[in-house]
Amino acid sequence: VRDTMDVLYDGWEGKFVAVANTPDFTTNIRPFDFREPIPISNLIADVYYTPNFTAAAVSGSSIEEIREITLVLDKGQTSWIHLSLKAPRFEVESSSTTDIDISARGEGGPTDWDKATLKLEVLFPDLVFVKDEKGRAIEFSGGSADGDYHATVGDVLTIIVKIKNVGDIPAENVDVQLKIDGEGKKVSTLRAVKNGDNETDEKTVIFSWVAEAGEHKVQVVLDPENTIVEAPGGEDDSNSVSRTVKVQGNFVVKELVNNNPIISTMLIILLAVVILVGAALLLKSTKQI
Repeated sequence: VRDTMDVLYDGWEGKFVAVANTPDFTTNIRPFDFREPIPISNLIADVYYTPNFTAAAVSGSSIEEIREITLVLDKGQTSWIHLSLKAPRFEVESSSTTDIDISARGEGGPTDWDKATLKLEVLFPDLVFVKDEKGRAIEFSGGSADGDYHATVGDVLTIIVKIKNVGDIPAENVDVQLKIDGEGKKVSTLRAVKNGDNETDEKTVIFSWVAEAGEHKVQVVLDPENTIVEAPGGEDDSNSVSRTVKVQGNFVVKELVNNNPIISTMLIILLAVVILVGAALLLKSTKQI
């Protein structure tokens, strides 16, 4: 029996990844050269046969690109084929179902085709920020300032966000980026974010930043390189949240001087006197020695 995956939807990719003589695929895996006819009667039951990548590397070919394999079956024998399909980005919507036709033919020629239709449901992750009762997704801690300020210059400010996955499947290798005033500062990578509504499935990401005087825009971005295909029109399509941080600095004297020229002159004179007195004392001390 010859199976082919040459005819696919435009932009789709398909390949054979395993074959077995039983529907119950297990963790028992053995490599097999998919470039040669595969006699099903020679395969051990309950074993999952995958392409022999070592053989492909030696021969200089790529088994991953196989679009056609040949199976040798005795009369009345059955085989199971495992295929992998890759759809173009945003080709299908979340939880939708797509029909995939798989055709096979025997040695009878082109007119001997038989077709099976598979119902393919496409599942997506959907990453969102967890917000507090005030609707804020970013939390600050560690600052020493009072009042309307979050921190004082030089404080190591802790920036905290929580992330959850409200989609259908887990998300892997999720990058989370910290930006200050639009400039990327740090990136933290989450190996996996499980999908689920439990708090235990939420992931906490913590950044630290040495506070600088003034007001700054703190922004946290999920998947900044847009490598994860998420559910179109998900719960929250915005993968970025921001909050303003106010840092108290040593600028009280500066503002006072700028607003009062007379005080500015007096401070300059006072500073000059201090420098002269200091120099005189140093000179006197040197003579005594």
